[in-house]
Amino acid sequence: MASRARLPCRIGRRFLVNMHEEPRLAEQGLRRLTLRHSGEGNFIVWALDNRGRYLRLLVNEIGDYRGRVILPAGTRYATVTADGAWSMTRR
Repeated sequence: MASRARLPCRIGRRFLVNMHEEPRLAEQGLRRLTLRHSGEGNFIVWALDNRGRYLRLLVNEIGDYRGRVILPAGTRYATVTADGAWSMTRR
């Protein structure tokens, strides 16, 4: 089962995504993200903890991107910087 991450906050080209909007999924330990980006510029995704501290750089690519990443333990949020359309699915 997959869940689409919502976008509670947008500042310019940067988005803040709450990774635990669905507690049922968080309890199951589902920590893999499938990410897609269609654009020409940077696509940057950071994992953040519950205090907003950076845990790990997950993606730093230029142009189109499609891939999967593993979330580090303690991830509560992710920031996304993108110039084009993007999607994030947690499994």
